[in-house]
Amino acid sequence: MINKFVMSMGPPAHVVELRLLDASSSAETEWDLAFGVPETTSIIRLEVSRGRKFTDVLWNGFYPIVSRSVVQCLQENLLTGWRAYPTLFEGKIRPTEDYFVLGIYGRCDSIRVSDPGSPLTRSRLIRPGVIGLYGTLIIENVNGQEDFFMSQDRTTAFRCVSERAVRTIQDHKFRGCTFERCEEFEVFLKTASTTRPG
Repeated sequence: MINKFVMSMGPPAHVVELRLLDASSSAETEWDLAFGVPETTSIIRLEVSRGRKFTDVLWNGFYPIVSRSVVQCLQENLLTGWRAYPTLFEGKIRPTEDYFVLGIYGRCDSIRVSDPGSPLTRSRLIRPGVIGLYGTLIIENVNGQEDFFMSQDRTTAFRCVSERAVRTIQDHKFRGCTFERCEEFEVFLKTASTTRPG
């Protein structure tokens, strides 16, 4: 089995939070960028709403925003499945280097979370008499050999990457994102009682 990893936001302490400035931007447009749909786009205007620390990978509610250093690294190492869209920071707090929205056009048929009754779902004791149920990711049919990919059906927004991409990013010590093996990644579903009523 080829190892695949989920890319997530890194430790958030003191890192800038971003606000999109383009009033014309709709949720559909934002999702199109996240899923790497347009081959090119006009400059995406951003403003820092909180914080001062710029890491190599920043996040907003839809997609990661990466520094030029990250983009150059992905290009030089021939990693596939992604596009970089240019941004412009406005306001008083601005980065010292260029940043780009990282859109992911690599696809698999679906990335879904196991349901509570699935044998793939895990449980852990939260407190006496109560367990938490955690779904695991089920990835179906990665299309091609892209290093970055998301679900074709857009029902989830998990960003998955190849082991090669993880090694490359970690070797360069880029900050602002973490990686976890897909089979170990858990999504909280609900709590359940371990005691029977009555």
